[in-house]
Amino acid sequence: MVADEVFARRFNDVLESPAWVLDGFASPATFQATLERATVLVYVERPLPLHYWWVTKRFILSPVAKPIGWPKNSPMLASTLASYRYLRLSPRFWTAQLKQRLLSLRPTKRVHVVRSAGDEKVLLEEIRGMATQGT
Repeated sequence: MVADEVFARRFNDVLESPAWVLDGFASPATFQATLERATVLVYVERPLPLHYWWVTKRFILSPVAKPIGWPKNSPMLASTLASYRYLRLSPRFWTAQLKQRLLSLRPTKRVHVVRSAGDEKVLLEEIRGMATQGT
C-alpha cells in the first residue's frame, strides 16, 4: 500500500506513458480515466470458481515460481487473501450492464470479451500485432 497521493501520481504517470497494461482498478475515478485513455479493453467473463482457482494456484506455486511481473518481496499470503475478498465482491461490478457499456465504446476502442482460451489467443495475437506495428 502507498499513500493516495503517491498512487495518484504513479497512476497518472502510467497513463501518460506511450504503452501500458493495467489489470483491475483502484477506484471509480481511476477506472473512468483508464476507460478514456485505453485503446484496448478486456472484459474477462470466465466462471468465478476459475478465478478462485487461478488465485489459489498462483499462491501454491509462488514458492517455486514467482508470478510474472510480481513485485519483489510481495506478501503472497496477504495478496492472496485480498484477491479472494475482491473476487467475492467482483460480481457487483462486473455486470452485464458494464459489459454493454464497454461494448458500446466500439469502434473507437478495441473491446474484447474473454470467455475461453480461444478468446485469449485472439486477444494475444492482436496485442502482438499491435506491438509489431508500434501501436
